[in-house]
Amino acid sequence: MAIYPPANICVYCGSSERPLSDEHIIPLSLHGWEVLQKASCNSCADITKKFEQRVARNMYWPYRAKYNFPTRRKKDRPNKFPITFVKHDGNEVKVKLPVEEHPNFYLSLLLPEPCLIAGRELSNSNPEMKVELKGDKKSLDKLMAESGYPCVKIDCVAMWGDLCRLIAKIAHSYVFAVLRGNGYLSLLPEVILGDNEYISHYIGGIKESELSSIVNQLTVNLEEINDEYYLVVYVQLLLIGSLPIYKAIAGKVTDIDAVLSQIAKAVSES
Repeated sequence: MAIYPPANICVYCGSSERPLSDEHIIPLSLHGWEVLQKASCNSCADITKKFEQRVARNMYWPYRAKYNFPTRRKKDRPNKFPITFVKHDGNEVKVKLPVEEHPNFYLSLLLPEPCLIAGRELSNSNPEMKVELKGDKKSLDKLMAESGYPCVKIDCVAMWGDLCRLIAKIAHSYVFAVLRGNGYLSLLPEVILGDNEYISHYIGGIKESELSSIVNQLTVNLEEINDEYYLVVYVQLLLIGSLPIYKAIAGKVTDIDAVLSQIAKAVSES
């Protein structure tokens, strides 16, 4: 587990007067072990906790259970998950399967690059995206063969807005942990707190050519966009390789020397 020194302010709203709690950069429920100490006030924590829970439960709950992801409420974690078989006549049979037998399907959202990088204008509409259904195909084939039913229905919810706010939250808190707020203007707090509707301007996917260079759960790069420097964070959720790599433009550089100095310091201390 990586523990970063206390921020001593809420990294989302900027308050230093309210009580502050430690912040998992990637939520514990999604296998996050990096913690930024004293970094979130209760008001902002209530906001981030809600979209974190919606993503973790509605998009990835069976996956998390199957791979025994950490949870603060282990006794509340179900050991069976629902699935619906469809008969030849169209009638449905709803059952709950033990997690080890569940095909464990989940949605993978493939997003275009952030609009700021792609040069597109500000828009509050959802970007064009591809949705893939991933899971344990061998388990599904075995299940279908044993059940004798021709079709199966599995409920999956594509929570694009919550997922993008989660990526923004991860990127923003990680950049603060590394750079301590020095040398850049943060771009994501309003997105995280729900006060900015232009989510796709800052959050998106990556080009295929970038895949081989991203090997960690979290990577921050200094990148030039339209003749200005930005802090770009690459985020991998769940187990590495399970989901696409997402990209968040976390900050606009105002003092490149301060940024480079802080990065060098962070590397030397790691």
